[in-house]
Amino acid sequence: MSEEHEYKKVDDHTLLETKVIMRRNRLMRLFDFNARQMVVAMQSGQYDDFSGVTSTGTATVFNFADVEGQQVLKDAHARLTELGGNPPALERDDTVRKHSKKLRLDP
Repeated sequence: MSEEHEYKKVDDHTLLETKVIMRRNRLMRLFDFNARQMVVAMQSGQYDDFSGVTSTGTATVFNFADVEGQQVLKDAHARLTELGGNPPALERDDTVRKHSKKLRLDP
């Protein structure tokens, strides 16, 4: 199984993590420390004999307060800081309503 993994600083408050899995699938997590949200997106590419490569994707938005494994947020915060970002301090904000939204990303 082949996998590529990279982190990019989008701006001082936002980190993009990308994992390419088996050259066809891409898992992306966008950590927005100002909005206190994480977007998890999966893009899958498939080969179609008629039209060539096609892709589909989905995305889910999570409020930081809804993320059970808070370590992932701490790790992303540290990585963004290492890359020269200046994210606000992490704080657990229980006043944020617990919900998530599924979005469909069409090619």
